[in-house]
Amino acid sequence: QSIVRSWRCRGELSERKEAHEAQIRKTSNAAITVQTVVRRRACQRKYSHTKKQMEEIELRRRAISATSIQSIVRSWRCRGELSERKEAHEAQIRKTSNAAITVQTVVRRRACQRKYSHTKKQMEEIELRRRAISATSIQSIVRSW
Repeated sequence: QSIVRSWRCRGELSERKEAHEAQIRKTSNAAITVQTVVRRRACQRKYSHTKKQMEEIELRRRAISATSIQSIVRSWRCRGELSERKEAHEAQIRKTSNAAITVQTVVRRRACQRKYSHTKKQMEEIELRRRAISATSIQSIVRSW
């Protein structure tokens, strides 16, 4: 009887041990699943945040580029206008040798040159700002990695 009880006891103990190990595996798998879900959501949030930052940076870059292009086009127009005015004034000076007309031409030319010089300086400042913003944005992205 003792031997039979010992076998039964060992069998029951073995069954309990297997059931306990199965429960531990089940609990462990559940924990792993929860960890996986939490990590995935954190990664998705980080990706979404990074994507929004990149979109904002791209919008800023496009705005700066558009401003730069507009400035360049205005500069070209002003140069064309300056060239046209210069040619027209030179033709007028050739037609008439009036000193007053000559003085007016010089004054207008200088004003347009100042305007062109000012526009050029503004373009350079915008380009510097754009580069600074780009560098800051790149640094920000690199630091966030």
